[in-house]
Amino acid sequence: MGTSYARGSEIRRKQVRASQQPLNGIDFLELLPGTTAADPGAYLLVYMLKPDGLSAMEPGLVAIRGGARLTSIPVQWTAVASDLLPAAEAPARWQQLGWTRPQAEALSTYFQRREQYDPGDPAASSTPARVLVVRTWSRGDLSTYTLSLTSPPSVLFDRQLQSLDFSFQVYESEFDCGTPAPAVRAPAEEPEVDYLAKDFASFRRLMLDRMSTLLPDWRERNPADLGVTLVETLAAAGDFLSYYQDAVATDAYLGTSRQRISVRRHARLLDFLMHDGCNARTFVVLEVGSGEGEPPLNLLPGPDVAVRFLTGVDTLPVASREDLVDPQLAAQAETFEPLHDVLLRKERNLIPFYTWGEPMARLPVGATRATLRNKGGHRPDGGLKLAVGDLLLLEEVRGPEDGDEAEARPERRQVVRLTAVTYTADPLYDEDSGQPYTDAAPNPNPLQVADVGWSDTDALTFELCIGTVPAVDGAGPLPLSVARGNVVVVDHGRTVLPREIFEVGRDVELSAPRLRQAPLTQQGRVRNQRGVLVPLDPVAPASHALEWEMRDVQPSVLLYEQPSGALGGTSLVQQAWSPRRDLLGSDRFASEFVVEVDDQERATLRFGDDLKGRRPLSGTRFSAHYRVGSGSRGNISAGALRHVMFTPLSASGSASAAVHTSTTGGILRVRNPLPAVGGRDPQSTDEVRLLAPTAFRTQERAVTEANYAELAERHPEVRKAAAVFRWTGSWHTVFVFVDRAGGLPVDEPFRARLGAFLERYRMTRHDVRIESPRHVPLDIALTVHIASDYLRSTVRKGLLESFSNTVLADGTRGFFHPDRWTFGQAVLLSQLIATAMAVPGVGWVDFTDNSGEFPTPARARRFRRWGEPPAGELNQGFISIGPLEIARLDNDAGRPENGRIEFYMEGGL
Repeated sequence: MGTSYARGSEIRRKQVRASQQPLNGIDFLELLPGTTAADPGAYLLVYMLKPDGLSAMEPGLVAIRGGARLTSIPVQWTAVASDLLPAAEAPARWQQLGWTRPQAEALSTYFQRREQYDPGDPAASSTPARVLVVRTWSRGDLSTYTLSLTSPPSVLFDRQLQSLDFSFQVYESEFDCGTPAPAVRAPAEEPEVDYLAKDFASFRRLMLDRMSTLLPDWRERNPADLGVTLVETLAAAGDFLSYYQDAVATDAYLGTSRQRISVRRHARLLDFLMHDGCNARTFVVLEVGSGEGEPPLNLLPGPDVAVRFLTGVDTLPVASREDLVDPQLAAQAETFEPLHDVLLRKERNLIPFYTWGEPMARLPVGATRATLRNKGGHRPDGGLKLAVGDLLLLEEVRGPEDGDEAEARPERRQVVRLTAVTYTADPLYDEDSGQPYTDAAPNPNPLQVADVGWSDTDALTFELCIGTVPAVDGAGPLPLSVARGNVVVVDHGRTVLPREIFEVGRDVELSAPRLRQAPLTQQGRVRNQRGVLVPLDPVAPASHALEWEMRDVQPSVLLYEQPSGALGGTSLVQQAWSPRRDLLGSDRFASEFVVEVDDQERATLRFGDDLKGRRPLSGTRFSAHYRVGSGSRGNISAGALRHVMFTPLSASGSASAAVHTSTTGGILRVRNPLPAVGGRDPQSTDEVRLLAPTAFRTQERAVTEANYAELAERHPEVRKAAAVFRWTGSWHTVFVFVDRAGGLPVDEPFRARLGAFLERYRMTRHDVRIESPRHVPLDIALTVHIASDYLRSTVRKGLLESFSNTVLADGTRGFFHPDRWTFGQAVLLSQLIATAMAVPGVGWVDFTDNSGEFPTPARARRFRRWGEPPAGELNQGFISIGPLEIARLDNDAGRPENGRIEFYMEGGL
C-alpha cells in the first residue's frame, strides 16, 4: 500500500463526520503507486470524511505548495474516484481526462487490496465516492509539501481539516511512517569566556587567544592583515555594545545617572521639576527724532519685521538693518527682543516734572502720583499722549547737592505702569513762554500738565527730588529728575531666522528631532489676572514683569505643521504644536511635545505616543519657530544695550525698517536704565540629586487652613496670611486674610493675582476668597518725663517719629509700621516703654493706671483698644490680638478710628 498522511486529531475528525451540517474535511491522503517512470505526473488519493461537495471540486480549488526546489506543483485535473472505476465507464469523461481502462482497473484493484489489507478500516470499506483523485502535472522533490483545499460553493471545509502535509516519496517499509522524534543533539563544548573583558583591548586579546586555539598555525599579528582587521572590527563593536550596556544600567537610577535627560526624567517621577535655566529681562528706553506734526513711530515686532536690541559694539550704528550690517559685528553682542509693541513719540524722550511753581519739591517714598509737563498738549498732534497702561521711567539725572550730572545716583531709577492719566492746565503760567501770566483777563493759553498715577505695587521705593537748579551759563533751570516714556520690556534671546524645517521619521521615538542651534531660550512666564501664563501682562504693574517662578518658565519654541509640498517658513500652516513640561496631563489628541535639553545644551523634541499626547504621522514636515540665548550671561549691567536692529521679512517690513533707521526721524538712542535680572543657568545634576529625593515633602496641595495660609505666603506680595473655613450654604469657602508687604491695601487687582496663584493648589469644592486683615486700632496715652536740658518740642518730635507708621529718614521703620505687625501679634507694654526710653531726652515713662482716681484726671494714661473699655491690659502688660487681627496705629488726627497715641510731657524746657 502507499504511504498515508493524516492531519488533525481523531476527535475532530469524528466530530466533523458525525455533524449534520454541510461540513467536510480531509481524512487522509495516499499517493497512488504503480505509475511508470515515463509518467511525469502523480495521482493523489485524497480521502474525505464525507462525499459532500467532491463533484464540484475543480483544479483551481486545489493548491500544492512547499518543497525545496519545486515550490509549486500545478494540478492537471480532479475527479471523484467512483467516476474513474470500470463499473462507471464514461468514455467522454475518460477521454477528457486522458484516463484509460487499464488505469481504471488498477485503481479498482488498489481499493480491493486496501480492503483486504485492513478489513476493519472504515475508509477501506466505504465507497470510493468520498475519494478525490488529484492528478498533478509533475512530481515534486523529496521534501515536504502542503495540499490545501478551497471550499466549493456547496459545502464548507473545516479549517482544521482543510490541508495536510505529505511527500511525493513512497515509503516501502515495515516501520511506522509517523513523524520521528527529533534527535537530541549532544551539548556543544562551550568556549571559556572572560566576563571581565569590557573594552577594545580586552576584547581584542580574548579573540586572538581564541583564534590561537582554533587555528594554531595562524600567527599573524600585523594590523594590515585581513584576519587581524576583522578581529579589531569585532572588538570595536563589542566595545561600543559594552559601553551602551553599562550606560543603560547606569542611567537606570537617579544616583548614578550621567545623562542630564535621564536625571530630568528620574526627578520628574519624584515630582521634582528640574529647570533648564531662564533668560534675563529688563526695560529699554528709546529716544526718537520724529518731531511735531510727524506721525509717531510704532515699534511693532511681528510678521513683517523682526526687532532686536544689541549690547554695545564698536562701529555699529544705533539703529540699523540686519542685511546692511556685517554679521560678525552682530555676533559679538548679546541679543534682546521686545515683548510688546510701543508707540514712540519725540515728546516722551524727556518729560520734566511739574512742581506748580516750587523751585524744589520731592516725591516721598511710597509715592503713587506725580504731575508732568505736557508741552504742546493743547495742540491736536502735540503733547505726551500718555494713556493708561504705558510704562514710564522716573529717573534722577543730576545730583541734588550741586546739580552735577556725574553725581546722579543710578539707584534712583524706577519704571512704573500708569493706571491713571488726567490732562489739565495751570492758569497761572503761559504755555508758550512758561512765565507767570500777569494779565487780569482769563489766561487763554494756560500751561499744559498731566497728572499721572500708578499702582501701590509700583510705589516709589526711594525719595526722588524733582526740583530744578540754575544752569551754569545762565540759561533756564535744569531739572534734577525727569520722566521718560518710550519704554519697552525686552528679554534675552534671538529668534532664529529663517525658520527651520524638519521632517519626522518613521520611528519618532528612536530618532527624535533636534533643533540645530543652541542654547534654546527658556522664557520666564507670569500669570495674568485669569491665572494664564503669558510672557507679559500688559495691565499688571511694571514690577510684575520681572517676577516669576522657575516652575513657570517655558521653552520659547513653537512647531507648525506644513502643508504637503510647502517648504517655506512663511507659508500657511495647518496646526500649531506647543511645548509642555511633560505629557502626563495630555490626552491622545493634544498637539503637544516636550523639550529635553542635554549636557551640551542641545534641545531634543519628544512627541507623544497617541496615549499621552498625539504622535505625528511619519513624513510630517514641521516649521520650528524658536529663539536661542538664555542663562546668567543675559544679566547685563545698566546701559549695556546700545543698538537696535531691524530684520525685514516683507516689503512692508523694509519700509518700516527704513523709517526707524533714519538718522533724523528714527531711533536716535537706545539704553537700558536698569540692569537685566532673572537670568539663571540650567540646574546642575548634582543639585537635582540632592533635592529631588525630598521634593515630596513640599506641600503642593491646600487641604487644611494652615495649608492655604502657607501657600498664600509663597506669593511675593504677601507678608503673612491666615485662613479659616466657613460653610456658606452649599460648599466650604476658604477665607484667606492677607497682610500685604508695606501695608498695601488688598485691592481687586491683588485679589485677582493671588486668587490665580492659589488656583493650582485649591481643592475641589473649596471656594477661595481673599480678604483684608481685621485691623485693631489702638488707644495709647502715656506720661513722659523729660530731662531738664531738653526741649519738650524736640523730644515730642522724636517720640512721634519713633511711634509712627512710616519709614524714617535713616531708613528704619517706625514702631507701628505695618511690616512690623502681623496676625495674632500682641502689643507688649514693655516694648513701648523701651522704644520711648530710646528717644534722646526721655528721662522715664509713667505708664501706671490712674483711670480709677477720683476725680478722674484729665491726663488719664491708656493702653487699650480704641473705642472699647479697658480690659485690664495695663495690669497684664499687653493687648491681646486675635488670630485674624493685626494691630494698627496711624496716629492720624483726622482719622482717630485708625489708632492714636498721646504723650503727656512733664519736665524739660
